[in-house]
Amino acid sequence: MTARLIAVLALAAHSAGPALAQGAPDPKRAAPSITLELNKLEPGSGGCRAYFVVENRTQEGVKELRLDTFIFDGGGQITRRIGLTFPDIRPERTKVVPFDLNGAACPEIGRVLVNDVLACTGASGAPIGNCGDLLKVTARGGTRFDY
Repeated sequence: MTARLIAVLALAAHSAGPALAQGAPDPKRAAPSITLELNKLEPGSGGCRAYFVVENRTQEGVKELRLDTFIFDGGGQITRRIGLTFPDIRPERTKVVPFDLNGAACPEIGRVLVNDVLACTGASGAPIGNCGDLLKVTARGGTRFDY
């Protein structure tokens, strides 16, 4: 009986080896998403320049991603509404897109809110139906970025 139990345990351990060796899933194979990171705010010629890092973790190119965005001051009051357009985001790629927020002073920006996805079209020009569900936002620095 003991010899049989040892044989079963040895077989189970041997079979589990390949599964354990696979490790964590490959991040490139993670759930599809379009990630926007508010990476940096810096003074620009007419106000504040915002740098966004866009990562398309889908198999489809995005011809245009247009967002309805609100900017809040440090006290939570809306200071402006702005449309942000991110063109030509290739599949499985990352790009940096700068925007000039004319008339805005960087230190006064406390939060950026993506209010809605106004347009999201694939490389063919057809709408990407679940684009809002694919969108994820993150931020570096002290400015909040929400969706």
